[in-house]
Amino acid sequence: MDDKSETKENKEFKANKDPKASKDSKEKKAKKTKEISSKAEHVEAIEEIEHTFFLENMDNAQALSEELTVMGHQVKSIEKTDDEEQDGFYVETIEKTTLARAALNAANLEVLAQEFDAVYDGWAHIIK
Repeated sequence: MDDKSETKENKEFKANKDPKASKDSKEKKAKKTKEISSKAEHVEAIEEIEHTFFLENMDNAQALSEELTVMGHQVKSIEKTDDEEQDGFYVETIEKTTLARAALNAANLEVLAQEFDAVYDGWAHIIK
């Protein structure tokens, strides 16, 4: 059998047997695995996540803050809004959790906010 009549499968088989091709392939796979692992570690790492809520009165802001503290949040601030058109208060908390968990918790925090006549304004990842 000459080189011209060699099938595509045979060429691929020989390429896989080539030590240099195998080494290159292994290096590429190792690099890709390392990249994926790095991303997974970042998503699973415990981070400081900031949550913000808007409320129209201080009593509800304090009650919500107490509930969030029980849930493991650190209350960063309760501040009166600067907005002339809408009077109210912002509650900002910090939660130490993973990014994946923060994304899942967002829906729960929206429901909790409604119980205190609040609006959950979302979460942010604090980059240090």
